Amino acid sequence: YADAGEGFLRALCRGLRRRGDVAALTCSEAAAEPAAGAVGRLHTGSWIGADFGIWIGDREDRDGWRLLAETRAAVAAAGDPPEALEHALAAEGSDWFWWLGPEFDTPFAPVFDQLFRARLAAAWGAIGQPAPAALARPIRRARAGSAPVRPPRGWIAPSAAAHPMSWRAWAGAGYLDCAAPRGAMSPGARYLDGLAFGLERDGAARWIWLRLDWAAGAPAALRGGQWELVDSGGRSLARWDYEPGRPALRARRPADAPILELALRLLRGGLEIARFPGEGWLRLGPEPPGGWG
Repeated sequence: YADAGEGFLRALCRGLRRRGDVAALTCSEAAAEPAAGAVGRLHTGSWIGADFGIWIGDREDRDGWRLLAETRAAVAAAGDPPEALEHALAAEGSDWFWWLGPEFDTPFAPVFDQLFRARLAAAWGAIGQPAPAALARPIRRARAGSAPVRPPRGWIAPSAAAHPMSWRAWAGAGYLDCAAPRGAMSPGARYLDGLAFGLERDGAARWIWLRLDWAAGAPAALRGGQWELVDSGGRSLARWDYEPGRPALRARRPADAPILELALRLLRGGLEIARFPGEGWLRLGPEPPGGWG
C-alpha cells in the first residue's frame, strides 16, 4: 500500500465505525478490557512457513542463542542494571537470527553479525566483566566467494626495504579486497580499500605484517580507537592505538602456530566497529616445502 498503508488503515477504521457493530481498539484499549476467556493452545505464530526454522536449528543459530543466553544470564545475575539490560534486550530481537544459517544471505550479513556481537559485548562491559572470547569471532561461517582474499605467495620484507611501503617489499603478500559493494544498507563508513598481509623472515623471528590501504575520505574521528589482531581461537595477538592514515602494523608470530587464521578488528570504546575480513579469516602458512626462498 502507498504511504505504508496509512490511508488504507484510516479508511478501514472509518468503515468499521459506520457499521456500528465492530469496534476498532488500540492494543492498550484492548488490554484494559475484561478477559473474555482462556486460550489453551497457540499454533506457531511465525509469518513465514508457520514455523521457527529460520531462527533456530542451524549451527549458527545455536551459537548465537547460546551467546545471547550466557549474556542475558550474566546481566540478570548482576541485577539487571539498565544500561546492560538495554544492550541485552536489543540483542534479543529475532531479526539478528534471520541472517544466521543458510536460509538467507546479503553482502551486509557480516555487518549484522558484528553489530549483534557488539551489543552482547557492550552488555558485558556494562556489568564490569570482560566479554567472552567467542564474541571476537564471527558467528557466521564464511560462504563460498564471500572473502575476496588472495593468499600469500612468498616472504615479504618491509623492515629491510629502503622504502617499506614499496611494491617490492610487499611482492609476496596476500591481499584482501575490502572495497565492498555499496547499497542502501551499506555501512556509512568504509575504512580500507584493501589489506595486504604476510610474513617477514627476520632471523629466527617471524613477523606478521599488515599494510592498510586506506579508503578515500576514511574517517579520522577514531582517535582513541584501537586495532586488534586476533586468531580463529579468539586469542588477541597484538593491539595498536589507532592513528589516522597509519600505513602498516607488525606483530610477532606465535611460536606454537605453524598455520595462522587471523582477522584485524577495529575497536572503539572496546567494541568492534569493523572487521577485516568481514567473515572468514586471513590464512598464513604453512610454508611450502623448503620455504619460499
